[in-house]
Order: sequence, then C-alpha cells, then structure tokens
Amino acid sequence: MNLINIDLLRRLRRQNRLSLTALGRIVDRNKSTIWRYEEGILVVPTDVLFKLADLYQVSIDSLRK
Repeated sequence: MNLINIDLLRRLRRQNRLSLTALGRIVDRNKSTIWRYEEGILVVPTDVLFKLADLYQVSIDSLRK
C-alpha cells in the first residue's frame, strides 16, 4: 500500500519544471522508476522520500496521504 500522495509528487515535479529524467538524476533513479512512483506502481523508498522533501522544501508529512 502506498501511503504517499502521488498526485502531490507529480504536481511538485511539474511546478519545479523538472522532467522525469531530471528528477531521476537528482534522486539517483531512472525516469521509469520516477514514473512508477507517480503512478503508484512502486512505493517510494524512505531515502528517496527524504530527498524529495528536501528538494521541494516540504515536510515528509506533507507528502503523505
């Protein structure tokens, strides 16, 4: 079960004008993996979640559902 707000993840990426590839480089994942996170196919690992929160300057709690 994915406890992350995947719609918010996509919105934050787009608001920051990042492509799937660019975000993947930042968090050390490929664009297919980022897409799978945003589609809810894969659960976002804790280390990536921390990187995303830091990048977007939001709390971990705000990324949760």
